[in-house]
Amino acid sequence: MEPLNKNKDKSEKERNALTRKIIELEEKEDDFKLLQKRHEDRVVHLAEQFEQLSFDVDSILSSSDMSSSYRIKSLESNQELRHQMAEYVQNHFDDIEKMSKSFRRNTDEQRDKLISERNQLPWE
Repeated sequence: MEPLNKNKDKSEKERNALTRKIIELEEKEDDFKLLQKRHEDRVVHLAEQFEQLSFDVDSILSSSDMSSSYRIKSLESNQELRHQMAEYVQNHFDDIEKMSKSFRRNTDEQRDKLISERNQLPWE
């Protein structure tokens, strides 16, 4: 019986190295997504804590016996702080989204380049 003649992949090492780079890039993407989610959760938590404190301050101010004009100024000031925090959170999430899109675009380009290099390697 004649032994099977297998075609040897003369680019096997290069192909495997490029495949490893692709996998590493995908792992970096996963790590980035995880860090992004954690960061977003922390910002949301901060905003929630701030909102709760702000409402507590409103309650204290509303039930206090300080002068009406001072109380109104304090309530308005507290409302302005809530508005500033909401704006900060929105701007922060917009910035995170921009950074995320840039990161994804960059990794997509790198992955496409690596895949193209790998696909151009000869098999025989």
